[in-house]
Amino acid sequence: MTSSSGDPDIGPGQVKVKIYLTSSVPIHSYSFTLNGFGNILSASTDDEPSDIIAGSALNFGSENIHILGNYFYGGSLMEDVSELIDPADGGLFLSILADYNYDENYNYDGYFLTFDEVLPGLNGQGTNFFTYDEENDTIYPVEHEWVRTTWEMGTNGVHSFIGEDCNGYIGGISEWDDCGTCTLMNTEEYFNYAEDCTGECFGDAQILSYWYDNDGDGLGGGDAQEFCDAFVDSGWILTGGDSDDSCPISDSGIHEYDCNGICNGDAYEDECGICDSDFSNDSYFNSYNDFGGAYDCSGECFGQEELAYWYDDCDLDGQADGLSSLLICGMPTDSDVSSSCEDSLIGANIISIDPNNHSFDPHPECTSNQVDECDQCDGPGVDCRGTCNKYAPESFLCLQQGKGWGFQTELIVESISTGQDSTIIIPEGCRAYIGHASDFEYAHDNGVDLCGDCYVGDLFEGDSYNSNYSCKGCMDIHAGNYDPEATFSDGSCYYQLYAGDVNQDGIVNELDIDGLAVFWNYWTENGRIEPNINWSPQFAQGDTWFTSEGIPMIDEPCPMFADTNGDAIVGSADITAILNNWGKQVDPQYYYPWGVNSQGPDCFGEYNQEQLRENYNEIYEYIIDNCPCDSDNEEIITYLSDLLGFDNEEINYLPDNFKVYQNIPNPFNPITQFPIDIIVESDVKLRIFDINGSLVHAHTIQSMNPGSYQFNSPFKWNASDFPSGMYIYSFELSTGEVVHNKLMFIK
Repeated sequence: MTSSSGDPDIGPGQVKVKIYLTSSVPIHSYSFTLNGFGNILSASTDDEPSDIIAGSALNFGSENIHILGNYFYGGSLMEDVSELIDPADGGLFLSILADYNYDENYNYDGYFLTFDEVLPGLNGQGTNFFTYDEENDTIYPVEHEWVRTTWEMGTNGVHSFIGEDCNGYIGGISEWDDCGTCTLMNTEEYFNYAEDCTGECFGDAQILSYWYDNDGDGLGGGDAQEFCDAFVDSGWILTGGDSDDSCPISDSGIHEYDCNGICNGDAYEDECGICDSDFSNDSYFNSYNDFGGAYDCSGECFGQEELAYWYDDCDLDGQADGLSSLLICGMPTDSDVSSSCEDSLIGANIISIDPNNHSFDPHPECTSNQVDECDQCDGPGVDCRGTCNKYAPESFLCLQQGKGWGFQTELIVESISTGQDSTIIIPEGCRAYIGHASDFEYAHDNGVDLCGDCYVGDLFEGDSYNSNYSCKGCMDIHAGNYDPEATFSDGSCYYQLYAGDVNQDGIVNELDIDGLAVFWNYWTENGRIEPNINWSPQFAQGDTWFTSEGIPMIDEPCPMFADTNGDAIVGSADITAILNNWGKQVDPQYYYPWGVNSQGPDCFGEYNQEQLRENYNEIYEYIIDNCPCDSDNEEIITYLSDLLGFDNEEINYLPDNFKVYQNIPNPFNPITQFPIDIIVESDVKLRIFDINGSLVHAHTIQSMNPGSYQFNSPFKWNASDFPSGMYIYSFELSTGEVVHNKLMFIK
C-alpha cells in the first residue's frame, strides 16, 4: 500500500492497494473478497461503502475487471492461450485506488490496518484462482495461500501481518528478536539491541576507540579507530596522545629532533640563531661594510641599520640632484646633512635611493619639478591665447612693459555680425596676459569667457570681441524672444501681454482677480514703455520684481502681467484694466502665452492665505468705493463678495441701456408707478394720452441721475379724476430717446 507521497495519482485521503501474486501457473480468472473496505476505507463516517476505483497490470482488459463492493472478480474469456497471463512474470496482480477517513489535522501514528481474505466470500465461494489446462482444454482451481499484510496508516509503511505483537498491540509490528526481547515499533528499542559486538546476547564485549602505537613507546598517535574489544588488531592500544609517534627512538632511547623540529634532522643554529643545514649563509661580522648572515652593518644580529648610498636633495623634492653620493650605515648624522647643499637657497637634505632604478632630478632648482612651457617653476603655463605670465623666464624681455611673452597662435572665433567662425592669427610678441593669477575677469578659466571663447578684445583696435559676445541672449523659455542657444543672459528678454489677462490664459475673468491679489503691492524699478490698458498685444521687459516686503523674485516674470497699466507697481490702478476688459478673449491665432512654447510657470502656486485675504479685501473696497457700478463689473463684485462672505444686495448697479418697464400695477385703480432705467444724466419727460390722442398728464424731471428706478421711481399718476379705459404713455430723454407703452385704468 502507498499513500499520496511520491505518487501523483494519489491525493489526500486516498490509498493505493497493490496486490502481488506469485504463481508457477498462468492465471485464467479470479474472484476474492478483501476485509477493511467496509470499516476503515470508507468515504464517510457513517460506514457507507467506499468508492473504489480499479486499475490493473493484467492483460484481461478493463471489460473483464469487476468490483461489487469489496468483492473482486474477472478473467480472460479468450480461448487463445497466448492471451492468458502469467503473474509470475510481472508480480503486480491488481492495483486499487480507495478513499479512507482523512483529516489533515489528525495524527495517524500508531494506527494500522490489516488486509486479509474473508471467507466464505460472495455466495460462499471465498477466494479462488483458476488456471487453464491447454492439453485437456479445462479450467481448474489453483491452490493458494493469502499473505495478510499490515499497513501503517498515513505513511508508505507496509509490514507482514503478525497478529497481536509482543508488546500487546493488535496488528502491531513489534516483534521478538534473537535475544528474546520485544523490539521495534512501540518499544523504543532496535532489533537485537541486547547482542554485544561478538553477537552474544547480553555479553560484555564492547566497541572501544584505539590508537596505533607506531614507535612502540606505549602511546598511540594519529586518528582513533573503533574495534570490538574481543577482536583488536596488533599494534592498536587504548591510550592516545603521542605527539612524536612518527619519530623513531634513537639508540640512546629518546626521540631526537634538530633545530627545525625534524626527527633526526641535520639543521643547526649559527651565531645569530639562524637554523638551517647550509653553512654557506652562516652569520659573520668583520666591519660595517663586511658582514653577512643575519648581522646588520652596525654588527647587531637582526639589527635595523642598513648600508646605503645617500644623495643630495637640495630642492627638497625627494629626487637626487646629482650622481655624487655618501655610503652610510643607518641614518645619516647632522654633519652628513649639513655638509650637503652648501649653496642652496631652499635648504639641505640627503636621500637614499637605488641609483640603478631611479631617475635623477631633471630640475634641481624646482621643488615640484613642474616647469611650464614658459620655463617657470610651478608656473600656470600660457593662457588661452598662448601668452606667458610676465614673471616667467620666457617673458624677461617684456617684463618692463608689464606684459608677457606670447607665442604665435591661431584662434577660431565666431563673428558677431555674421555668426560664422573665422580664424584669427596672433603673432608672437609681448602682450597682456589674461590667464591664471592675472586680474582679468575670467582668469580662473585661463582667459576663456562664459561662452567658451578666448578673450581677444584687447588685441585688436575697435575691441568688437567683448566677453561672452558669442552666447549672450534671452535664456527665459517663457519670453517672446527666447534664444535656446544662449548660455549667458544679456537682459534682453521681453514678454507679450494683454492688459487685464493677469494669468496669461487668453481670457479676462475671475482668475485674473486671483492673480492681482497674489501679486498685490509687488513692484519693480522700471515701468513699461508706452503702457496702456487697451485690449491689444503689448510687450514688457523682464526686469527684477520685488515682493511687497522688498524681497527680489528669482527668474519669475509673473508680476509684470499683474501690472496691467505698466506703472511698475501692482495696485488699485491695475483694477481698471480688468474692469474694462472683463470677458474679452484673445484670438488664439495671435496669442502665445509665455512665449511661443506656451509652457509658463505656476504663478499662483504658493502664497500666504491670510495676506491673500487682505489683498482681496482691498480690491473689493476699491471697486465699491469707486461705484456707480454697472452690470459689467457686477460679476466681479459678486465673485469677490462670495469669496469674502460679504452681502452685496444693497449695491445699485448702473443699467446697460435706457429702458421703460410696464407700469405697476397694470391694470390699476387709481394710482400707478412707472419703472425706468437711465444710463446717462438726462432730462426725463413723462406724457400720458387718452385713446383719442389727447394729452391728459405730463411730468418732467431735470438732470436726472443715471440708475435703475424700479420701486423708487419718481414717476406716478393718480387717475381718480379720469374715466376707465386704455391710455398711452411715453418717456422722452433730452438725449433724444423716446419709448411708448400702453396702460389700463379700471374703476
